Amino acid sequence: MSSRFVTIVLMSVLIALMLQNAAFGVWFDVTGSSQSFGSVATFNLSEQCVIELPSSVTFVVTNLSTSTSAPAVSIDISNIALASATKQLKLSVRANSAEFTPPTPGATTWEAADVTWNAGVCSGAEGSSGTMSGSGFNTVATVTAGEASASTAGLVFTLDAKSSVKRSGNHTLTITWKVEAIGA
Repeated sequence: MSSRFVTIVLMSVLIALMLQNAAFGVWFDVTGSSQSFGSVATFNLSEQCVIELPSSVTFVVTNLSTSTSAPAVSIDISNIALASATKQLKLSVRANSAEFTPPTPGATTWEAADVTWNAGVCSGAEGSSGTMSGSGFNTVATVTAGEASASTAGLVFTLDAKSSVKRSGNHTLTITWKVEAIGA
């Protein structure tokens, strides 16, 4: 029997925090007979960060009877600016559908919940292991309060075994990452 290879791709979409407003104000000081004019620049710096995420995660399935781990990925977060020193940044992920899109319409494929991940090795954050969901976001990492940057390495996504899959080719699941400020 020939080997069957199935390539599974998790495509990424990002919801992120952005710099929103910068406002300038002008002040006037009139004292006695002299007048002085000056300007003050006031910036409203919104909560923000710069984040580098994997654009895709690929599973190369060579045996449908065993789980398959994708190569480890890393996530880097820098330039974190939050409203208070006690707020934290939370990174979550969800699937955009309950199951993968098979290479042939109607073919058996994996469900989003067949994908899990480990906590990874974090610096400046606490990693969380989890299971993909098509109905809600699940936490991947939470940045420690007060950190200006954080990273996670060795983040491994794993696809469960599913011997009922009979179609080779690309089975695709689009995922959305969410970055949010939490706490007070």
